Amino acid sequence: MKNQKGFSLAELIVVVFIFSMFMVLVGMTFQGSNEQIDVSQGKITVEESIRASLYRMALEVRESTVSRVNIANGGATLNFQIPQAISSTGAITWSNLITYQVNPVTRQLVRTVDGTPGTTVLANEIDGVTFTAIGTPATSYSFTVAARKTATNGRNLTVSGTQQAKPRNQEAGEGLEDPGGCSNPPYYPPHHCALAW
Repeated sequence: MKNQKGFSLAELIVVVFIFSMFMVLVGMTFQGSNEQIDVSQGKITVEESIRASLYRMALEVRESTVSRVNIANGGATLNFQIPQAISSTGAITWSNLITYQVNPVTRQLVRTVDGTPGTTVLANEIDGVTFTAIGTPATSYSFTVAARKTATNGRNLTVSGTQQAKPRNQEAGEGLEDPGGCSNPPYYPPHHCALAW
């Protein structure tokens, strides 16, 4: 019989131990990477939600006029109206009152319209919103939205965003220079005075 040489039991235990330690280190690296990916994805999701809600609020406020925008509840609520139609005489038909605010129970930024059932949820995980008038008298408005999301690893992610918007429409008596008969009652003619696109 030939002399067969192999590994001793001690050598096998050492090799298995080293291989196990290597696998533990690789596993920990992957787990840390997965947690970081989860945190990054959570933050991106909240940022996108805030960005979309700020864009929508700014878009609608730009359609309004300064006299139809009202900040209430210490800056936590924004109420305004936007034009729905313009008659042949230039009279503007305004929408029902639109309201933006945070529902403190659900932590959602919501949009409601008086006389319309239901609400539109613009963003989740919202801690607060602050509406501020800029200028005296107000000529534009600033919106700041703060959000907080808890990642799967228990880490709190906080994100905030700010947007400004200036209402582009004006009603009679709101300070437009008279560009060719715009100050004639009841409102400006629609072709160049009522709406600024």
